[in-house]
Amino acid sequence: MLINNMKSITLSPGEQNISIEKIINYFRDQFSHNGKIIYVDNTDERFAYFDEPALF
Repeated sequence: MLINNMKSITLSPGEQNISIEKIINYFRDQFSHNGKIIYVDNTDERFAYFDEPALF
């Protein structure tokens, strides 16, 4: 999946990660049109995506 139209990440298989992918791909587009993803956790790899500079 593409994060913030810049970085591609792959989540490990699992029901939790299916939900995360749906939230990123559908919920964000419907309810946060210009929203920026800062952090995505993955069950196999912690910090699958983390844009730490966006916090400051």
